[in-house]
Amino acid sequence: MTKVKRKYDDDYLNFGFTFVDKGNEQLPQCVICLKTFSNASMKPYQLKQHQLKVHPQLVEKNRSYFELKANQVKTMRLDTTGQFQTTSKAILTASYAVSLQVAKAKKPHNIGETLIKPCLVACANILLGSNAVSKVKQVSLSNDTVKSRIDDMACSIKSKLIANIKASPVFAIQLDESVDVANLSQLMVFVRYVHNQAIEEDFLFCRPLETTTKASDVLKLVEEFFETEKLDWDKLGGVCTDGAPAMLGARCGFVELVKRKNPFIIATHCTIHREALASRTMPEALKKTLDSSIKIINYIKASALNTRLFRKLCKDMESEHQNLLYHTSVRWLSKGNMLNRLVLLLQEVIEFLEIQKKIELKSIITDNIFQKRLAYLADIFGHLNELNRKLQGVGSNIIVQRDKIAALIAKLELWKGKIQSGRSVAAFPTLHKMIGMNGICSVIQGDVVEHFDKLISEFHRYFPSIEADTPVMALTKNPFRFPVAGVQEDEENTQEQFLELIHDSAAKASFEDNTLDKFWAIMMNTYPKVAAKPLSLLTAFSSTYLCESAFSNVVTIKTKARNTMLNLESDLRCAISKIEPDIDLIVAEKQEQKSH
Repeated sequence: MTKVKRKYDDDYLNFGFTFVDKGNEQLPQCVICLKTFSNASMKPYQLKQHQLKVHPQLVEKNRSYFELKANQVKTMRLDTTGQFQTTSKAILTASYAVSLQVAKAKKPHNIGETLIKPCLVACANILLGSNAVSKVKQVSLSNDTVKSRIDDMACSIKSKLIANIKASPVFAIQLDESVDVANLSQLMVFVRYVHNQAIEEDFLFCRPLETTTKASDVLKLVEEFFETEKLDWDKLGGVCTDGAPAMLGARCGFVELVKRKNPFIIATHCTIHREALASRTMPEALKKTLDSSIKIINYIKASALNTRLFRKLCKDMESEHQNLLYHTSVRWLSKGNMLNRLVLLLQEVIEFLEIQKKIELKSIITDNIFQKRLAYLADIFGHLNELNRKLQGVGSNIIVQRDKIAALIAKLELWKGKIQSGRSVAAFPTLHKMIGMNGICSVIQGDVVEHFDKLISEFHRYFPSIEADTPVMALTKNPFRFPVAGVQEDEENTQEQFLELIHDSAAKASFEDNTLDKFWAIMMNTYPKVAAKPLSLLTAFSSTYLCESAFSNVVTIKTKARNTMLNLESDLRCAISKIEPDIDLIVAEKQEQKSH
């Protein structure tokens, strides 16, 4: 007997039913719960019963209500093949992908709805046609949606990061505090840990300090994060701060409070901050030259009219540059850049002061001794800026930065000897060009030598242990030249394991082929007792460069127009973390919820 194939009747919509065409038969589908029934159920009585039992609150709804629902179902293209689920997943994934780009670009969350989506719709309409436009319009990019997406992805990134930290034998943190555009103090923390036989670093968290910024307040935020994420204080191998009293106080500073939890941590004061502090000292004559240079620059740049006139003068004289640079004491490279630009535009500045009839300022800058001191300052701060740039960057450790500081001190000693003997000033090209064949005069020679003495003294004061290697540092730098007697003898047979290491030919080859941090991360699997202390040393941060860079991102994210933002952590995490969020997993979890 042939089975009867029932056909859909338009009146069935009064009961809230449309149909799905399966090729050889039509299946009734509820426009409310989207449930599909067999062809045999295509009977008015059974459809009415479904409405009464499952959706009794809709019995009194008129046909127009169900027509609207039916049109929505058609738009979603729901069928028994799972096409809606696939389309819905793609749309949701697209929403997350665009939200991630918004976060990485550090843009306001409403840019998705006000700019990105209109652009996508316009491109889709031109390139792909109206069908594509309808799909693009389904991608939700409202302000609240983008914020929610960023929070989800930040959570995904953080969960991966915390898992990596917990799996690491040791980790270290660097932290700094700064005030944002709304005068709210933000605590920034980065972490360095061992993962996949390498030392990696990433953004850990950023939290506002809503009242005071004392060491106890900082510790409270760090403690709360460690407790929430179940991080082990015993694994914390190093803490690096900017050296502020709240951080490095001898009795109640943050580092001292942390040492009460783990007395074995390596505490470091940011190398870049120490270098900047050591570079500030100079003889009185050179300080007057610097102050006078700043005074001249401020005269030209403080007035908008003077700035325009000077720019026009430089353009007429076909100068390489058309603007002077301000000196800002809180910016590491400011002093050297400002002096170098002044030297390059020296003739233009003299001409401008002549036109403006600033006789006093002109007499200062045209003085021969002043110009030679200025040339020397431009050169020496050029060298100091070069060192500062070398100290910046990611992945640097205590050993690398210590070596760079030691190299500069050695150079200062060398240059001092050459200047004293009058042999050469070739290391100072601007000064060398200015004095020509006449040689350096006794006045400048005395200023330079005195400055070298002060710099050498200050660098030794800020870096007291720059000369001799500690046993751990010597072991870390080259275990194959380290005496077995230098390895601490304990119950864990560390000396025996060390002997196995130094006689391991594969380990020797790995030492020659890899960087120190990579080598010791690899050795951690085979020789964990020997590698423990070197890894603690190498994971310890030597500067707060990452925090300083992150604060630059805070300036971009939290503008005057967005000054009510309190928690920047999710946006920052998505913007600067090296870990990518697992969008597919997030979407899969969202797909299980009917509301999505």
